[in-house]
Amino acid sequence: MNAIVFVLAEIQAIIATSFYHVTEHYRPVWRLDDSKEAGERFAWAPQHSDLGIIITDAWRWHNKRFGSKGV
Repeated sequence: MNAIVFVLAEIQAIIATSFYHVTEHYRPVWRLDDSKEAGERFAWAPQHSDLGIIITDAWRWHNKRFGSKGV
């Protein structure tokens, strides 16, 4: 399973909603393999290292801001 499919599967499991996605032709312009490079490139530091926590926090923020209309 590639990283994109893994992340999408985690999102679907956490938000308990399935959605259509196509990944066959996805090629990122650039990618970051670790947060160190992101920190150097964007002056950014992660608050969490667990993907499940990151997705849960993002989903909580999304629902607070947009409710269900953005799903």
